[in-house]
Amino acid sequence: MQDIDVLRLERLDRVKTFLENHIGEFATGSVVDQTRIEVTGLLTTLNAARVTQIRLLANKEEIVASLIARFKDIARTARSILSDDPSFPEEVFRFAGDYSENSAATHADAIFTLLDAKHGDTVPNLARKAALRERFTEYEMDPGFVSALRADRDSLADAYTRTHADNEDDLDTAAAVATLFHQANNAVTRLNGPIQNKYSADPDKIHEWNQASHMESGPAPPEPEPTTA
Repeated sequence: MQDIDVLRLERLDRVKTFLENHIGEFATGSVVDQTRIEVTGLLTTLNAARVTQIRLLANKEEIVASLIARFKDIARTARSILSDDPSFPEEVFRFAGDYSENSAATHADAIFTLLDAKHGDTVPNLARKAALRERFTEYEMDPGFVSALRADRDSLADAYTRTHADNEDDLDTAAAVATLFHQANNAVTRLNGPIQNKYSADPDKIHEWNQASHMESGPAPPEPEPTTA
């Protein structure tokens, strides 16, 4: 969700709180009572969509952070090896990326080219990779450090695949969220009349309502796109 959507969610939550605090002052089944139920449902659905997006983002960030921590271990060990062996190709193990998902994936793949045995490798290549891995374990790297790096890289690829699959429905999702926010905006507009009328002689409650229903910044939610059969 965009920043403006967060502001809209916050307004909807304030409106819900106002209604819950004062609903006993309105008749059951009244416009205000019915709209309170609608507002509660809209807020629940929109918050669930936001939590899902945050969880997907956090998962990828955690994986990238783990990869970068492994890169640092490998680079540090490579520098130690270089101090004893000036011919050691230490520079290829440096991570010079921008700490982004793409940079982390690219650097991991480059390390695998040097260290990770793969199907189809020739016998000399397998021996060369095994010898290079052994150089790191001689300096107290865990023998499974390449496998651990591979597990993180595979997890990142899986997270990308899941996110990409979710994003195939991006247009539909965006349209659905726009519709929900449009319904929320209509609900607040619908509430304004009866609440202003109810509390016309109570300036404190009018002020409380105005504070709850005010959008702090940003434009009104866009009209939803018309659906087609």
